[in-house]
Amino acid sequence: FIIVLAVGRLFANKEPTIAGNSVLALTLEGTIPEAAPVDIPIPFLEAQSVPTVRDIWASLRQAATDNRIKALVIQPRGLEAGWGKLQELRQDIADFKKSGKPVYAFLESPSSREYYIASAADRIVLSSDDMLDVRGFRLEEMFFKNTLDKLGVGIQVDHIGQYKDAGDIFTRTNMSPETREVLGQILDQLYGDFCSTVGQGRHKSADEVKALVDSGPFMASQAKANGLIDERSEERRVGKECRSRW
Repeated sequence: FIIVLAVGRLFANKEPTIAGNSVLALTLEGTIPEAAPVDIPIPFLEAQSVPTVRDIWASLRQAATDNRIKALVIQPRGLEAGWGKLQELRQDIADFKKSGKPVYAFLESPSSREYYIASAADRIVLSSDDMLDVRGFRLEEMFFKNTLDKLGVGIQVDHIGQYKDAGDIFTRTNMSPETREVLGQILDQLYGDFCSTVGQGRHKSADEVKALVDSGPFMASQAKANGLIDERSEERRVGKECRSRW
């Protein structure tokens, strides 16, 4: 049993082999954790670990100076990460581009989060029958006062200051004007960053991006006509396109 565990650990820690003229394929999905969860690994039964923000940063940094890596293909899909984390990941991709190696993005049913990441790429590819679902930003809050009233539960909150709204979810049924003001400012800042950053990546002004977002979402043909993507293609062709371009 000890020998089996030792052999299993040996193979588990074996570094992958990288051939010449390779492409680094980076799949980004879900929340993308900051750090790996703490667990006890069991050889042969370990689930594939999810790359963390630091893992992605380290991989991109190493690939930028690795002569065997000739290009980067990013595949963002189903992203649930916050915008602060997305800004950090996009900057990591932008730093990789400084190496002079091309970056390609393949999108699959993308929303604003996936497109924000993809806008750092040199070329964006979307399936011919897919949709670019880029829209404006929104924010929702939940309030439990009506539910608590039905249960006969009363909440007492000491409220000091107009903008101290932590207890509002228990004592109100909607946003206070002050809360709406603050959240509106946050959304305006995030949306402004989205439009300006995407605009830089797609060689458009922030106002042009805002106008396009207002008229979205887009089918693949419409997205290409408006300069939001570069290619309509299929996933299996992305590798061939990469090899033909460097």
